[in-house]
Amino acid sequence: YQCVRIFYNAENFAPDFNLCDYAIGFDEITFGDRYIRYPLYLISDYTYYANDNYEQDFILATQKHLEPQSVLENKEGFCSMVVSRGDCEERETFFNLLNQYKTVASGGRWKNNVGRPVADKFEFCKKYKFSIAFENSSTPGYTTEKLMQAFGAGTVPIYFGNPHISEEFNTRSFVNVHDYQSFNEVIEAIKKIDEDDNLYLAMISEPAFVEGSVEEKRLELEKFILNIFNQDPKKAIRRHGQLIAKYEKKYKV
Repeated sequence: YQCVRIFYNAENFAPDFNLCDYAIGFDEITFGDRYIRYPLYLISDYTYYANDNYEQDFILATQKHLEPQSVLENKEGFCSMVVSRGDCEERETFFNLLNQYKTVASGGRWKNNVGRPVADKFEFCKKYKFSIAFENSSTPGYTTEKLMQAFGAGTVPIYFGNPHISEEFNTRSFVNVHDYQSFNEVIEAIKKIDEDDNLYLAMISEPAFVEGSVEEKRLELEKFILNIFNQDPKKAIRRHGQLIAKYEKKYKV
């Protein structure tokens, strides 16, 4: 398979540049013109749940601060979570702690307490004031759809994952777990927001994204792709040499 190889993965895996020529990923690395960081939430036609619509979620997230009062008036419950896998120790610990304050409605397959997995994540989450938006792991640069979808549903997200999240998302609009020393401190902050409509409305009134961050990334991706395909096909292949061929054979599935 000797054509140009472009690595992409929606999970938290670093690319192996001995096996690919170019890569699109989460990692905050620089490798000439061979790599670009492009988070999952910007992939507009990617879906996981049956009713996912990332482009719609993105548009709603950009507009969520425009009518804050109506958002609050339509809330029926405290906090929601929709998770399919129980493979994040921090998320489980936090879920259990927050449940001691008020019940967190869990609509996914993991920790489900609403009878069955919900058919529509968006419709489920928008009824609640807060959303637990924990990534499956915490790594610099690793930002998936979770925070964006929580914003799109008109909630105040409780986020854990990328410790550099403030470079992309406005931390005045959500509870950033990385800003606190412990989960207990996080929960105390949530209690204050939950008990004070003015504090809640202030957060809902804040835009979700750092100004200009999304537009810059989309332009960078276009340049990255064009650079690959505007080259002579043979010159665009960057992996080379007999040692690389042996390495590739070793890891071939």
